[in-house]
Amino acid sequence: MPPPQVSATLKYGGQPAPAGATVPVDASGLEVELQVPPGVALVSASLTLKAPADSETLDVLQGSPPAAIVTSTGKVSLPDTAVEWFTVDWGVRRPLVSLKLVPTGTTGTGKGGRLRLTEGGPWFLPTPAVVVPLGSSRTLPALMASRLMVEVITLATAQNPNEAPATADITGLELKAAARPVDLRAAVGTESPFFIQALPLQPLQELTLRDELLAALTRAWPASLEGGRVVVTLRSSAPGRLLRPRLSLFTAPVLTTFENGQAVVSRTLPTDGQAEAAIPVPAGRTLQAVEFTVEPRLRPERSGLLPRPPEAPPLAHHCGQRHAAAQGFSPLPPGAELQGIDLFLRLLSRAATGTLAIHPDDHGQPAVAPFPGATVDLALEEPGTPPWSYRWVSVELPKVLSTEEGGWWVVLTLTAGELLWSLGDAAQLEPSAEVLPQSAAFRLDSNPWLAREVPGLTRPWAHSRPRLADPAPRPPPSVQLRWGTAGIDVPLDGKGHASLGPKQLEALPPPVAGTGAQPPLRVVLGSKIAGDVTLRRLRVTLSADKALLSGLDP
Repeated sequence: MPPPQVSATLKYGGQPAPAGATVPVDASGLEVELQVPPGVALVSASLTLKAPADSETLDVLQGSPPAAIVTSTGKVSLPDTAVEWFTVDWGVRRPLVSLKLVPTGTTGTGKGGRLRLTEGGPWFLPTPAVVVPLGSSRTLPALMASRLMVEVITLATAQNPNEAPATADITGLELKAAARPVDLRAAVGTESPFFIQALPLQPLQELTLRDELLAALTRAWPASLEGGRVVVTLRSSAPGRLLRPRLSLFTAPVLTTFENGQAVVSRTLPTDGQAEAAIPVPAGRTLQAVEFTVEPRLRPERSGLLPRPPEAPPLAHHCGQRHAAAQGFSPLPPGAELQGIDLFLRLLSRAATGTLAIHPDDHGQPAVAPFPGATVDLALEEPGTPPWSYRWVSVELPKVLSTEEGGWWVVLTLTAGELLWSLGDAAQLEPSAEVLPQSAAFRLDSNPWLAREVPGLTRPWAHSRPRLADPAPRPPPSVQLRWGTAGIDVPLDGKGHASLGPKQLEALPPPVAGTGAQPPLRVVLGSKIAGDVTLRRLRVTLSADKALLSGLDP
């Protein structure tokens, strides 16, 4: 499916602008209307505006509002009889292109109109002076003015070289000005103008709005990438025309949901384990920016010992209705309390029931009775078909337990079913752990406990993870982004927010295309402490599309 694209329409008076090389612009506004689909971010934008040549004219007398005429006889319109002069006021500075004076009959023979101009101040004669013979049209040298005075004079001849004031019956006039805008303003939505051109545009002058346009569009872009309408309005204080504007936009698809269209996902982090959330990415895209927020809720505990047994340990205790197993541990650190323990087990039967109890140490073996309130009922079950794999089974104690200053034992007793409790070599563990394993033991029925001895293991022990109560704030989980076989570490700020830009994401290129579907981008979370974590405020900006809307054709 092709990515969503922004569409643009050039409008005037609420309707698509009329066809043609030029379009009108005035105080009511010429609009560039953008329809933004959901999930699209703006990367860059430019709008090119160009004034027409002076061959594109408009009739000053037909302006809005119409030009005001005053004659020497006090009339406010033409025709007029025996006029000595008249003025035309159109209110804004415009470049005049041509003038034609139309007399009645032969009253204009040998006469002309001498021009005086003003731009809001006193009248002045253009240099050189301009005289238009009555009854003819004359091209003007783009005289800039907001008012024009025409004084009727006799034209100089060889017999009479001096011009002199005269009168004539003026039936009408044609006054043309260049259609280029007298000024220009650009705004987005209801904002103040982000661009102002205070002077009239020159012939074929070109203006390209970039940075200021991008900033204004960015402010007006639909919130939360929901899609919507954005309008750039061009205004001039008086009617004029522009060549059809040219708009260029770079937009980029933005992903805001995880797999299955979820904007917010929650995951459970196992002790010393990982969890992940997938983000489907369309093929053929690179990553430009990735943002999301991580909100962990880790258990108020710390790990006293973190073994990492192989997925399929070769050695194990066999536990059943007649076979119990136990693992001894060194005393807890001063003031520490046991909150729970995890065992690395593999069920041999679909279900197994029994108890896990914490016993004091009695001369190197479990005491007969467990600590008060330190016994937990177990009910384990596996789905699917055997054989089943090893997995960590987490057990919470009814209450935190202080083992005082002595060693202690974990005793596993089954009343139904069978399982394996994996064994390893304690000599390979880091000696800096807070809680270290002592000997492993087993017994048959109610016979005495026997130390487990295994050929090839220096100090056999049953894989376990004691968890100690700890109310102090837990360190946040580690975060990685992985795509295919590549991965990068993701730093979080103090609020758990991740923000990666193009430079950081260069190390995460799209996976090499294969025969199957493209693998998703994955957020991989890791923690030594178990708990829950929520991911939200996802924003993945992909490589940009270029939408060149040349000429904003109707």
